[in-house]
Amino acid sequence: MTMKRSLLILLLLTGLLPTSQAGISVIGNLARTATVETGDASDGVIFTKNNGTQSSDVRLFQTDYRSQSDGSNDYGEPGQALRSNADWITVSPTRLKLAPGETQPVRYQGRTPADGKLQGTYWSMIMIEPNAAPAITPDGKPETVAVGLQTTIRFAVQIVTEVGPGGRRNSNSSSNRAQRRRSRAIIIP
Repeated sequence: MTMKRSLLILLLLTGLLPTSQAGISVIGNLARTATVETGDASDGVIFTKNNGTQSSDVRLFQTDYRSQSDGSNDYGEPGQALRSNADWITVSPTRLKLAPGETQPVRYQGRTPADGKLQGTYWSMIMIEPNAAPAITPDGKPETVAVGLQTTIRFAVQIVTEVGPGGRRNSNSSSNRAQRRRSRAIIIP
């Protein structure tokens, strides 16, 4: 009984400790699609906003994306998946510092390889992740650290490239439509 009571008190106190929140969000769709021919260029902008009360450093990086039939997702090294477009896409900047309430653009550009055999739908992810805030110190005493739980919410923006006349047709299959529906709301803890 004493152990349960101690654990309950610890959990309640943890919830009452001050926390700092970055509150990073992505404005707009979490899936971006470009229909192009081989050799064509495409580009886009992702607006990232700090809804929090403190400045936040944000890291941007690319991954591949595969959705498994069991519902699991794999975010592998960019350019490794068979239908990846990560090697064609560049992201700039790869780091941001956002003041409270500030919105900044992140640009991505791509050029589809000039390979006449290239056709269909290709995709990858741009991850947007705030850096973890430093540990909270009670009363500004660096030798002590408060007990707490810190969460980081990472946003994933899917970049889809439909190549050639079959790109649009292939992307409308029922499995790809379901995948695009799921990709609009991917938030990775």
